[in-house]
Amino acid sequence: MIFEVAGIISAISSINQAVNLAKDTQQTAATVGDMISNLTSAESRILRFEQKTKAKRPLTTAEAMKISLAKRDAQAIDRKLHDMCLSINGGMELYRNAQKIKAKAQADHARFLKTVAKRRAQRKQKIEEYITAFAVVFAMLLVLGFAYAAYEYVYKPYQLKDAKERLQEARERQKNIRQCGRVKC
Repeated sequence: MIFEVAGIISAISSINQAVNLAKDTQQTAATVGDMISNLTSAESRILRFEQKTKAKRPLTTAEAMKISLAKRDAQAIDRKLHDMCLSINGGMELYRNAQKIKAKAQADHARFLKTVAKRRAQRKQKIEEYITAFAVVFAMLLVLGFAYAAYEYVYKPYQLKDAKERLQEARERQKNIRQCGRVKC
């Protein structure tokens, strides 16, 4: 990741050197067009790196600072190219077209970041729903487990004990009836 940022920064600095050289030698619109395309590709590399990284994890402080510096340098180079395009015949049309493309790329980038944020929110909500469903199922199983344990280990033995006592009482009554003719002797 750091190598990508370093590559972007070196590309921007080489474009800056080319712009300074072109200012001194009064280059043609084709040369300026090449510089604009190089700058646009460097800016798109910055955006791609930012998209790729932010889709997986947040940027580290060092990466965010380097990207911020690269964007600032790209803006400074863009201003220099604008000034150069003013002095070249047909340069402003070329510059305007490049700016339209750049604006479209930035809008696409903003849209992408919004969709990533929306997906993260949906994923977070889905995880919370799963956790809630799991908690409800777990609570139901826990209640059923306690009910079963109470039935097996409390109610059934009591019922069995009660049945044994009733059987014993019935036997005693039968015995009493046989001996003395009454229920209790």
